[in-house]
Amino acid sequence: MAVSSRDFQEIPGAIEVSRKFRPELNISFICGINTIPWEIGSSVLELLLESDPRLMPQKIGNSEPLKISVSEVSDCAPYWAPPMDPSNFVAGNAWDVMWKRSKKIQSSGHVLHQFRNRAGEVRPTWFIFRADPERSVPWKRLFEQLCSLLQPTYGTLHILGDIEQNSRRFKPEEVSSFGFDDQMTGLPPTNLERKGLANLACSNFFGSQFESLVSFPEIEKEGFPVKPLNDGYLVDISTDLFSVLDDFPEFSKRRAALKQIFPEGTFRIGGEPNFEK
Repeated sequence: MAVSSRDFQEIPGAIEVSRKFRPELNISFICGINTIPWEIGSSVLELLLESDPRLMPQKIGNSEPLKISVSEVSDCAPYWAPPMDPSNFVAGNAWDVMWKRSKKIQSSGHVLHQFRNRAGEVRPTWFIFRADPERSVPWKRLFEQLCSLLQPTYGTLHILGDIEQNSRRFKPEEVSSFGFDDQMTGLPPTNLERKGLANLACSNFFGSQFESLVSFPEIEKEGFPVKPLNDGYLVDISTDLFSVLDDFPEFSKRRAALKQIFPEGTFRIGGEPNFEK
């Protein structure tokens, strides 16, 4: 499901909790580069196809419902970042792009390109990609490749299972703070700035600005995989991305231990969901 609001505000925890939820893989980046040029767009889509041809979009557009059918990366060029009317917006801004795939592997993407207002303030690009968590796809490699391309200041790769999609398993303050929502969607730039980090994901990219928050050598010393990349660090809770589905209690235990290395109050979801209900 595509995110339709640039500022992304909704009722916290407003999600149906009476049914079972199918697992969903989520990649989110707050990008450090301008994503408007088509060479960035074509590179993003080529990385998806290199990971698995079944990640090729079927429909694309700049608003919903998506009606434009595509079959090749080049078909997407006119829709990647069409310019906004400079008589209504600051010159250089571009419309968001959305795509989806209904065939296997079902997926969707939404890129909210960087936006400059008339006061000169710039909101960085927010990149969101969701997919069925097909085990044959090298998701961690794709995440790292996208990190190298998009040079994010912050990014996450996570698989949301039934437990983490149920707001009743979280504390009320973790829902009211939008921590639950930002874990579900990926962290928007405005919420990182105004509210701080939501939660730790299976794989996390922290830009250099986080070096003042936590010691990444200490994280590695405590047994968590850490890899320098760009001007930041990739931090994994587990080497197995699917551990969040296969053994959530163990994954949760490791995530809780990693949170202890960060200063208290760093994450709006400070604890772990109740998975014993």
